[in-house]
Amino acid sequence: MAETCGRCHADRAIIEKRQIPVPQAFQLYQKSVHGRAVAAGKAAATCNTCHASHEILRANDPKSTVYRENIPTTCGACHADERKAYLESIHATAMHNGATKAPVCTDCHGEPLHLRGAGPEFPRQRRPGDQDLLQLHAALQITEKYGLPENRVVSYQNSFHGLAARGGNLTAANCASCHGFHDVRPPRTRNPRSIRVTSSYLREMPSRRQREFRQGSVHVSVTKQEAPILYYVRTFYS
Repeated sequence: MAETCGRCHADRAIIEKRQIPVPQAFQLYQKSVHGRAVAAGKAAATCNTCHASHEILRANDPKSTVYRENIPTTCGACHADERKAYLESIHATAMHNGATKAPVCTDCHGEPLHLRGAGPEFPRQRRPGDQDLLQLHAALQITEKYGLPENRVVSYQNSFHGLAARGGNLTAANCASCHGFHDVRPPRTRNPRSIRVTSSYLREMPSRRQREFRQGSVHVSVTKQEAPILYYVRTFYS
């Protein structure tokens, strides 16, 4: 199927003539987890799985299978568990309430270069698309519009986990380690016990360390006002 579609979608002359918006779609699909699986003789998504067969519509058509709001349903045809988790997340809720820029499957996994959530091409510090996620949550127009805290990115980057990740440590905790992947949920309460302990990263901790983790602040701004001890220790150390 991909080779059939690729007769046109890999032809430079046709791509330029028709002004096809994704000129490398065929090549990217071949590199994707789906393309590699099909090449290995396994059952996996091909072009028509996502784009349909005869009713191929533009991505900006609300009836299209790849229309932004329809993508979770399209992907969920194969990935039912992930779709169920996503539909219970704050991102799906935001999308349902009219926030059309809220993340969907392709924002993290790419399109058409779908990447697996684990593996060398998707290392832990990038799951799921951490750099894009950090940029999104640091954007002033996003934090102001949706009332999100402004210091979350900086406080993470300056934390032990953030410094370790920036230094190349692939096992350091990232956003998804605490907030989850598909089922990102809003904070229910400020009670320390509400901190997520169901992620694999925190489940690996002994119960004593989990209790200690819950008692501490998570996103700490190292300033004289908010964390004076950390501020002076860091200043002295530097």
